[in-house]
Amino acid sequence: PRLRSLGIINPAHRRINGTTAGGVAGCSRLSSLRGLRHLQLAPVSDVEGLLEAMSDPAFVETLERVEVECHAPVDDSQRREMRQMCEGVGCVVLTCVDAETRARVQREWRHGVEVLY
Repeated sequence: PRLRSLGIINPAHRRINGTTAGGVAGCSRLSSLRGLRHLQLAPVSDVEGLLEAMSDPAFVETLERVEVECHAPVDDSQRREMRQMCEGVGCVVLTCVDAETRARVQREWRHGVEVLY
């Protein structure tokens, strides 16, 4: 049987020296898990690796729902790239810190179309 759902929750915390420990890194290797339907990651510290994994059409084609919380700041171009790569996914929820404003934002797309609340 193939893995259909994957949830990785690895809390991040600040060390006394100001660095961050924990989180989900090494996301580029996720694309080797073809056949997933549901993916939940929190908090992602490797945004570029996540985008690299999502750029693999064979990985994305079976996904029905993706929920990602990013610990690292995400800029507009990275959000656009994520939306474009996940156009075929039923529902994508991205929670992140905006790289420009440092405000916490949440975006949801259904088949590539942004859901506005």
